[in-house]
Amino acid sequence: MKFVILLFPVEVVDFRTVWHFAVQYGMVRMAYMNYRIEEHAVVNTASDTDTVEITVDGKKIPAKKGEPILAALLASGIRINRYTAKKHEPRGLFCGIGQCTDCVMIVNGRPNVRTCITPVESGMIIKTQNGIEKEV
Repeated sequence: MKFVILLFPVEVVDFRTVWHFAVQYGMVRMAYMNYRIEEHAVVNTASDTDTVEITVDGKKIPAKKGEPILAALLASGIRINRYTAKKHEPRGLFCGIGQCTDCVMIVNGRPNVRTCITPVESGMIIKTQNGIEKEV
């Protein structure tokens, strides 16, 4: 296993930019992991919830019907929901309660959908959003 250390002046870029660059150009390989909480003492993690399939950027991923879209994305290891308009910086989960716009994506052709509060439905088609999209 090889490790590469990239040194950037802190004033120039932030960690997210460096990480995104490394992932984009194949310097870091992300392994598929299931980040879903299977058992918890307080949170209801009942497995009797229907599992459905949604499509995210052309890739089919499993999701539990009714859970927030963002929860399904995070459980499948997807962290980037959109890119900013000016600097094209990646954005993902920030507040988790629908107050910010860091988690907006294009859902079933409709842009600017807050995925942290939108429930999963079977057959959803979700795309990463670039900048501010206009509704068609």
